[in-house]
Formats: sequence, structure tokens, C-alpha cells
Amino acid sequence: MKILHINSYSNSFDGTEKYLFDICRDLNEKGNEISVISSTKENNWPGIRHYTIGSSYGLRSTIKVMGFYKEIIKRDPPDLIHLHNTQGYLSPIIIQYLHQAKPLVRTIHDSRPVCPGNGWKVIPASSEIC
Repeated sequence: MKILHINSYSNSFDGTEKYLFDICRDLNEKGNEISVISSTKENNWPGIRHYTIGSSYGLRSTIKVMGFYKEIIKRDPPDLIHLHNTQGYLSPIIIQYLHQAKPLVRTIHDSRPVCPGNGWKVIPASSEIC
């Protein structure tokens, strides 16, 4: 199976990025073809294709990077697209395009999608529960 993972970053090894690295490595070892798109370039992921694309949070940046997503999906078509932490990285227009192009799943790694003003914590410094 060809799986395309999309995450804001790939160069940190905390939280989501550690999980992303581990799942990509394990899926690759099981014979799957793995590609990753992020805003950072990481060369230490053996056997995994990596594409670096800037953010698409507004209309101008979405228009600017949409062609890159279309080109990658045309050149290296995945069977499945897996979104991770993409808040502030992917515009709704690109997410809609990806959803129409291929089967799409998303793993929610923190509370930002349901509590956007609260940072990354369920109980932030203000002690208010999201």
C-alpha cells in the first residue's frame, strides 16, 4: 500500500513527530511505500520519500502550494492520505482537494482542532478546561 502522511513538521522528535517517524518506519518495514509531506526537510528517514512544502493557511499561500500537492499526487499516487497535525499548515481548500483526490484519514494528536484558542493543552496555564 502507498501511504502519504502530512504533518506540519518532521524534524522534531517529540510527540506527534516521534509518532509519525515510528509509524512511517514500521509501515515501511512491512513493505508499504511511505511518503511524507511537511514544512521541514528531514533526511534521516531511510526508505521514506519526503517532500517539503510551505504552509497554506490563506488564499495566496493556498494558490501558491496547491500545484505542489497536485503534482505529488499525480507523480506518486497514494492509496491513502493520512493527516496528522496540520492546523495552521493546511488550508481547508487543500484538505478538500486531498479528500476528493484519495481516501483521507486524520489522527488527532492534541486538543487544537476542538479547542483552537487554548494552545496545545487540554488544561492550559489558565487552569480552564478546554
